Amino acid sequence: MVTYVNDLRLSELATGEGSGTWGNTTNTNLELIAEAFSFGTEAITTNADTHTTTIADGSTDPGRSLFLKYTGTLDSACTITIGPNTVSKLWFIENATSGSQSIIISQGSGANVTIPTGQTKAVYSDGAGSGAAIVDALVDLDLTGTTTVAALSASGNVSAAGGSTNGVVISQGDIAIKNGGTQSTIKFYCESSNAHYAQIQAPAHSAFSGNVTLTLPATTDTLVGKTTTDTLTNKTLTTPIANAGLQLKNGATSAGFIEFFEDSDNGTNKVTLIGPASTADITLTLPNSDGDNGQVLTTDGSGVLSFADAASGGAYNTWLVKTSAYTALAGDQIIVNSASAVTITLPASASAGNTVTIKATGGGTVTVGRNSQNINSTAADGTILSGSATQLVFVDSTVGFLEI
Repeated sequence: MVTYVNDLRLSELATGEGSGTWGNTTNTNLELIAEAFSFGTEAITTNADTHTTTIADGSTDPGRSLFLKYTGTLDSACTITIGPNTVSKLWFIENATSGSQSIIISQGSGANVTIPTGQTKAVYSDGAGSGAAIVDALVDLDLTGTTTVAALSASGNVSAAGGSTNGVVISQGDIAIKNGGTQSTIKFYCESSNAHYAQIQAPAHSAFSGNVTLTLPATTDTLVGKTTTDTLTNKTLTTPIANAGLQLKNGATSAGFIEFFEDSDNGTNKVTLIGPASTADITLTLPNSDGDNGQVLTTDGSGVLSFADAASGGAYNTWLVKTSAYTALAGDQIIVNSASAVTITLPASASAGNTVTIKATGGGTVTVGRNSQNINSTAADGTILSGSATQLVFVDSTVGFLEI
């Protein structure tokens, strides 16, 4: 009796059978063996949830083909059972169905393999009968040597390893790293047991206004961190803004300095401001105005700068005429010309020998503000009536300003 118990379902004649037909049977078997290396296609009934492919006994059948392409239109995943369940065989199966549905390749109650739409997988059946399984043949595939891939799509992790010297080389193209809902990252691990890594991370979606390109330096260098302390050499900063203090240092070469260059149309000359060889910290506070014509920049002795009329020489400044409140500087000579009361405040932190001269005119009374210092050994403001004048000289912290 003819049997078909082999994995290709070829005719096997018993002894004494097939008299006169051996040639035909042999030719058919040879054709079916060739079919097992061929391409075959099989249509699935429209929107079917299940489908059965049974390799025909002793006759041509697409299910025998090495490359088997399934076509048809699906509205849900379709389970395809390949029989008989005793066949052990390798297939390349393509899901060429329309409808964006997967096909599930099964043989028995064992494992199965899902092939998404538009994809192809190499699978094999174990032919274990009712409990038969379909196995993905390329799981844990070892591709030793050089493998060329035109386009690689991975749904899970992709690990690439190289030797101690050649590492991983990707050439001729572009690397795109995408994700399923989080920002893409690349981690660079240290050389010591991968104990630490430096991570490059894409910005959040909300931070983008369009795609950006970062161009790396063309020379060996180290990237500067936004919040790290770094040393920049020979860098040009266009209109930089320092939101905190600005420190200018020059190591052991000289004090820190700033260079102000003239307009490049005029030449390359410059003005340099350089720090002194100080023995203590000094703070200079700039005035809150641009001063008047002819005035000079003076200090109160504590680093607070202000504009004042240039001194005419000696211990006295040029006479000032004031009609409103004013804080005097050491050496000031002031005429208060006002019909209303005016306050003239003495200099703060005065030194011995500092003097202020005040003349009241115009009918108003002048109050002399002591500015936290004594006047004539008393912690009280002074008064000058219109038509009167006084000169005050600072003696010490006890006497304060002494009226002459």
